[in-house]
Amino acid sequence: MIINPYRFATAGGITDPDDVTGCVGWYDASDSSTLLDATSGSPVADGAAVQVFEDKSALGTIRDFNQTSATSKPLRRAAQINGLDVLEFDGTNDIMALDSGFPNNALYEYSTQAEAKTVFVVSQPLTAATLADSSSLQLYKTANTGAGGLVTGEIAYRTNTRTFVSDGTAATTCSTSAPSIITLSQSGSGNIESVISMWLDGASVARDSGNNGALVTEDVITELGGDSTGGFYFDGYICEVIFYDNELSAGDRASVETYLADKWGVTI
Repeated sequence: MIINPYRFATAGGITDPDDVTGCVGWYDASDSSTLLDATSGSPVADGAAVQVFEDKSALGTIRDFNQTSATSKPLRRAAQINGLDVLEFDGTNDIMALDSGFPNNALYEYSTQAEAKTVFVVSQPLTAATLADSSSLQLYKTANTGAGGLVTGEIAYRTNTRTFVSDGTAATTCSTSAPSIITLSQSGSGNIESVISMWLDGASVARDSGNNGALVTEDVITELGGDSTGGFYFDGYICEVIFYDNELSAGDRASVETYLADKWGVTI
């Protein structure tokens, strides 16, 4: 009998992200059954290219990440972090986007820039020099000039006007030798300073209060491992990404962070 250890409650009290209300997307690279090839829809081997990264949330396969270009697919790396599989992005052109044959169909969308959300990203960048200019996750593409909705290894959230949520200090930068948990929470629309908060491994990230901008409604096309329009490609491992369509309570946020920390060997 095979037992999945993450089906038992951690110290935070949950067994998986669906135990917290509002989970609309769950991408778990440790589950090799969700990393599929281009032809048979079968799990790929260690070191092989991944075309489809399946959503494990209760919504099923509505929002799978995809990449059809052979040169832009990330690779599965088995037993890479804490004995678990990860996706490796090359920092050059590897990127995945939501399976959005109908980009304006709400079934394929996460919340717009101005709507409430909570997002968790477990990742490990491999190149310190590019932390500020690498996007592990892009929550939306902007119709305006510049980058849009980027969660970077500098623990920053860039809006379409290239403002930062974090103050960019060393204390708010991902390690290149171990995975980190980045948490972003948004209460709704308005000024960045007042509605967005971030955490690194459970610790609050200081905000750059002098660099704010208004949040507006933008196109909702989510990309993993980079920003195809701005070239902010991520060099490193992406382990797990979880989306909620609401601002989680402090208790629920801590429960998800504890689940992720226990799983990926992160100290919070």
